[in-house]
Amino acid sequence: MMKRTVSDKILKYIENLNPCRLPLVTLLFLTLNGSLGFAQGPIIPNRVCQHHFFQQTIPKGPPRTARTIGPNTTLQGPKRDQQDEPLFRTSLADRSQFQNYAQSTDGILGSTYVVKFLIDRTGDQPKIYFFNTPHFKYHYDFALRALKYNGSIEGFNATYEDPSSQRKYVQGSLLISKEQLENSDSPQSLLEFWAGDLIGSEVLSETYRLIKENLGLQTRLLFHPLSEHQKESAQPFTEQVLPSISSEELLEGRDFYALNQGESMGYLRFTSKDELDSGTALFDYSSILIIDDVPNDLGLVGGVITESLQTPLSHVNIKSINRGTPNAFLQEAREKYAHLENKPVHIKVTADGIEITELTQATADQQIFEFWKSRRPVVKEKPQPLYPELWSGELIELENHYKKIPSYEEHRNLIRRVGAKAANLALISYALKRSRSGIQVKSPQGMAHEFQAYKEHLQADNGEIEKKIIATLNFHGLLDNSKFHSIEKVTQAMGTIQTAIRSKKPPKTAVDGILHEIFDNPDSPIHISKGVPRIRLRSSTNAEDLDGFTGAGLYDSYGISLFKKDKNGYYDFSKPKSREKIREKLEEILPLIFSAVWNVRAFMEREWFSINGAQHLDIAMGIAIHRAFPGKDFDGNPGELANGVAITEDPLDESNPYKIFFNSQHLDLAVTNPPTPEEMAEHGLELDDSYRTEQVVINAYPNITGPDSFWNQWVDWGYEVRSRSSVFDGEQVLKDNSKNKTELTEMEVRRLAQAIQEIRSVFSKVYGSSMEEFKLDLEWKLYGSDRQIWIKQARPFN
Repeated sequence: MMKRTVSDKILKYIENLNPCRLPLVTLLFLTLNGSLGFAQGPIIPNRVCQHHFFQQTIPKGPPRTARTIGPNTTLQGPKRDQQDEPLFRTSLADRSQFQNYAQSTDGILGSTYVVKFLIDRTGDQPKIYFFNTPHFKYHYDFALRALKYNGSIEGFNATYEDPSSQRKYVQGSLLISKEQLENSDSPQSLLEFWAGDLIGSEVLSETYRLIKENLGLQTRLLFHPLSEHQKESAQPFTEQVLPSISSEELLEGRDFYALNQGESMGYLRFTSKDELDSGTALFDYSSILIIDDVPNDLGLVGGVITESLQTPLSHVNIKSINRGTPNAFLQEAREKYAHLENKPVHIKVTADGIEITELTQATADQQIFEFWKSRRPVVKEKPQPLYPELWSGELIELENHYKKIPSYEEHRNLIRRVGAKAANLALISYALKRSRSGIQVKSPQGMAHEFQAYKEHLQADNGEIEKKIIATLNFHGLLDNSKFHSIEKVTQAMGTIQTAIRSKKPPKTAVDGILHEIFDNPDSPIHISKGVPRIRLRSSTNAEDLDGFTGAGLYDSYGISLFKKDKNGYYDFSKPKSREKIREKLEEILPLIFSAVWNVRAFMEREWFSINGAQHLDIAMGIAIHRAFPGKDFDGNPGELANGVAITEDPLDESNPYKIFFNSQHLDLAVTNPPTPEEMAEHGLELDDSYRTEQVVINAYPNITGPDSFWNQWVDWGYEVRSRSSVFDGEQVLKDNSKNKTELTEMEVRRLAQAIQEIRSVFSKVYGSSMEEFKLDLEWKLYGSDRQIWIKQARPFN
């Protein structure tokens, strides 16, 4: 096992702020088995609030004095001494004045003090105002109320996009960590601007000079650029004129961070990635794990501490967020807490650290039970499968299933027939087909088996398998929904059930339906003549990808090659596989997919979300079928060039409703977990301590030009590269020239972001939510010599 250090792995992760809520200036980070970042920022332009999505709640003109506080907002209100301070000062004489003018926030680096400033450049000489930050939520609020600015929001915000020396206003923030401000003789302070601020070199140097001249406290002032543009603006200056610091340098040497803050009770258990990945270690909600490395997946547990860095989009953290369980990175955690191994504990993870206290042994089990009983979530939708009266094995076409945006009930009915994964693919297809943006992003033309195939498999031979399932669940008491069931009982029962399901051949109608699409239906997207080298059969249940229950990674999917390969591993179009060969493969893998309903991790996760008791018998397995994306295509042509995940919020900060985060990597190397040395070796690559993914954040918000601005402003969206992939010497994964607004081939980040927003718009309407509140988790591929972007999955992100 390689030893990974934080300094080897640190990468920047910089975040923006919500335009329509109280601004959350916070310290954040992002890691992927060792990528780490840091972010704070001033207010995002208020112009976003003028978009038509917000017109019902945000009026045009000056903003309301009262704002909605976001769910993760941790900014504290003014203290007594802050209330007594003037609205602004033109200088801050000492650390006491800085603290009195600051807003405090909780972040990855602990508590931080933030003072906002505004520079007025409309007169002969620029004037700087350090304003009483707790009293003013926006820079515009301060200009309006304190400086009697009488212009519009649009005019004020236009200054953010002015890189010239004629810029009228400069809006920014100063940040000092609480620990340094209170304990260091010369604390480090950071100068920051909103990531979308296009401040030019001349105004940047002037701003730095003005702040330096008007800060009386002894401090080392450093510019912290939050975008590629800001980095470029700082390049003309020497370190003596404009000293700068990167996020990597800011976090050098960190040995702790909290990915998901919270508290838990359970027994502190030590384990390893290898044990978890092999399935030899069994844990449940009453276990709080300390793990040497980040596992590929993790069942239901009460909390996680890893000794290696994670990414917020890893399965471990996504599940921690969904479950509301604490998750943190801490180097040498096993050594620090060796005295508490296998003991009952209460754990609390905050931005500042981890607190673990031992529980009284005599009452510990009852305390743990009551703790989790009070926190057990209840999923919004219960599984209710729909089965057709007559079924011939014909697949449902998803590509053209929806002719208009369906109602929630219509979409739910499709989920009840084919599962959420397949039904959501129909929504993706509809959203991209109605696109007016010219972005040329595709979804695979999917088809789906109805739940009837699964039902017929279980009911074959007078319902032999179905009877076995019920008998096994009853024998182990697993249909009793008044109890938490032990992992040992569940593991034994699931093994018996899966063996029974896999022992039978699947229904002939189910196999013939797929073969018909491959060999007999020339209109099928997977017909042998269409040049699809491989297809993917994806598990699709009525207990995953739902609003309130994602169920990510619970079920199993498989692929089938339709053509033979040549000696170099490329598919040969002249050598399709025979019908009988593919039939044999289907008969092998369909029972495996059906049996995935009864995966241990799936059963335990459903139990935790109160899908329990007899409801387990209502879980049904459909199959979404579409083209796969193999590493090599036909006749020497490249296959999968890149893959990634996207999420329409920062998992650690929900404050910007229009931000999209991309975590991307070359080839088929996973981004949610670090690859193994063997996976790297398949591509002739080596895994070392500098491994990292490409991380990009784009501000995908509409302009204020009218209702159609959402569809035509994507070419102007700015984005920030947080890190480049370590694979192929830092070559771009998503190729995008931020200055190019005409060539589609140079706008992959923006095209993908626009596609995601179009999909998000459709999903939010179906689920009856505003677009700013509705979040999506998506998976995409980059395939072939034409670098076609495919979006293959989307699920609500809770």
